[in-house]
Amino acid sequence: MKDYTFDKISREKFIKNYKIKDNQIIINLASKEKYVIPYTKENEEKILARMEEQVNSSYIKPLGVIYKSLVAGSYIWILIGIYMYVVSGGILNIALALGTSTLFNIKMFIHQSKVKDLEKQKFFLEYRKMLNDNIKKSSNMTLGVDKKIVKKVEQTEDIPTFDINSIDSYSLNDLKKLRRNILRFQEFGFDEKTNEEKDKRLEYHK
Repeated sequence: MKDYTFDKISREKFIKNYKIKDNQIIINLASKEKYVIPYTKENEEKILARMEEQVNSSYIKPLGVIYKSLVAGSYIWILIGIYMYVVSGGILNIALALGTSTLFNIKMFIHQSKVKDLEKQKFFLEYRKMLNDNIKKSSNMTLGVDKKIVKKVEQTEDIPTFDINSIDSYSLNDLKKLRRNILRFQEFGFDEKTNEEKDKRLEYHK
């Protein structure tokens, strides 16, 4: 997940993600530090719980009206800079205008990416049980989604496919498509097991 904190102290305790390697859990903090602990199932569960709590308690401060006005105004400065360049050949004017516009728009882009990311995290927590309980019931569940999700489903046959750490790789749009596919599957109510699959299951239980 992205960094939703507002100060240095919070960043030192905010978990963005983690990976498991050599029987250790390597935690990436928002402060760009790494916190390494032994791998145990209990430790991993504590990390996931903390990450979920971070999402539930986080919010993104909206950009103020003044800043939005500056972003809009930055485009006007570009036009002014181009005009001054054409009239007087002053390359400094257009460079200054472009630099100012770029600075404002980078901040706007970062802000919007955090808003979208937090929306995805909250969406996942709301529909996590639905996604994990149904994703493996039919190949139709992954229609239209990124192939990375199809691969993830195949790799997690005996464990839940998604958690708050793994969804960084997927878009909000993909998660919404999965929910749509699941709701359609539930609406149709079709039995998607072949007769051969049913026969094998009966033989196994004899």
